[in-house]
Amino acid sequence: MRSQGSGCSPVKAVRELGLERSKERLPGVILGCLLAYIGGTRLQFRTLQGQYRGKAGSAVKDLLAAMVLGDGYLEPHGSGVRLQIIHSERYRDYVEWKWKELKEFGPSPMHYCQAKYPFWRFVTRAHPLFTELHKLFYVNGAKHVPESISTMLSTPQALAVYFMDDGMQDKRYGTLRFET
Repeated sequence: MRSQGSGCSPVKAVRELGLERSKERLPGVILGCLLAYIGGTRLQFRTLQGQYRGKAGSAVKDLLAAMVLGDGYLEPHGSGVRLQIIHSERYRDYVEWKWKELKEFGPSPMHYCQAKYPFWRFVTRAHPLFTELHKLFYVNGAKHVPESISTMLSTPQALAVYFMDDGMQDKRYGTLRFET
């Protein structure tokens, strides 16, 4: 487990996310606590569902950039590029949340793969936005951090997704680290 946040409960996380417990779940308390308390600063945000309507707004681009910077993979597919999401079986709720956030991009059904290291996976349809992000994040087929990344992760939700994918808490020093 990466971080539990201090004094944060699942109910509080759900309240912070603006979600009803019966409709959506997130991976434990981690995401909600991280968003609610980063560096002791209280943050406010809402889920992106319903905001993407054919045009990619900056909040959607930020979220996609965070997914690509983290564990997401932009793969060439046909004449375009699609986003692939894969996480360990223990993060099923997180994969479901990502699937819902990317619903406007036509994700495939979630697929469970029982392998040596079991995982959940889905892919989106190819989209021009993914082609644009692929040009920024991939050089000669290898993923790298673009120089413009500081302008891409401008929402608390994008930072939380990036942390969930590549972050960790070092309890010895009370610090958060990203291992990209």
